[in-house]
Amino acid sequence: MSNSPHRPVEGEPITLLLESHGSPTAYRAKAGRVGDHTLLVPLSAGLPLPVAPGDLLTVVFQSRGRLMFSAMVVEEVLPSSCFLAAAGATAQRERRSFARAQVRVWAALWPVDAPQPPLRPALLDVSAAGVCAVMAAPLTPGVEVTLALAEGAEGDPAVAGGRVVRCVQVLDGFELGVVFHELSSEVEDRLQRLVAHQREQALMDRLGRRRLL
Repeated sequence: MSNSPHRPVEGEPITLLLESHGSPTAYRAKAGRVGDHTLLVPLSAGLPLPVAPGDLLTVVFQSRGRLMFSAMVVEEVLPSSCFLAAAGATAQRERRSFARAQVRVWAALWPVDAPQPPLRPALLDVSAAGVCAVMAAPLTPGVEVTLALAEGAEGDPAVAGGRVVRCVQVLDGFELGVVFHELSSEVEDRLQRLVAHQREQALMDRLGRRRLL
C-alpha cells in the first residue's frame, strides 16, 4: 500500500470515469491493492463494471486535500474485482499473474442449500475465474455452490461462492466446472499464494530437494 499523492490509498473511496454505450459514466468504489503502477478495484455484488481488457478509464481520488486524476488501462476483469495498470507504464507494469494450475489441497464443494461436508484431499484445477474438480456425485449446471480450500486438514479454508457451468461424467466420477461469482480480493490473494506455494513444492519434487514448509 502506498500513500503517494499520485496513488490512492487502499480502502479509501475512488471514482472511475469511463464511457459506457457512448455516454460518460461514473462508478464509485474503494481502492483495493495498490502498487506502483497497478490498482485492484473490488466490485460490488450485482454491479458489474461495464469494461473489458484494454479499455481506458480515469481513476479519481483525493490526496492531501487535492483531487487527483490517474489514467489507467483495464488489464483483467475478474468475478469480484477489476485489475488496472497505469496508462503509459507498460514497461514497468506489475502484471498480475494467476494462471490456471493444478493444486493438491483439502477441499469441499457443496450446494448452497446443503450442509457443509468435511474437507477432503483433492487435486483441483484452479484459476482466478473458477475451478475444475472431479466429484463422486453430479451437480446440475446452474446450481449455486460454495467452495472451501485449505492447504491442510486443520487449515483455515478460503471460501468462495460459485456456479456450476459444466458437469461431465468421467472414469472416476463427474468433472465439474465451477465459475466464481462471490470471490473477495482477500480470497483471491489467498488462492494466488496457494497456487504459488504448490508450484514451488512441485519444483522441489522435480529437483529431488526437500519440500518447503
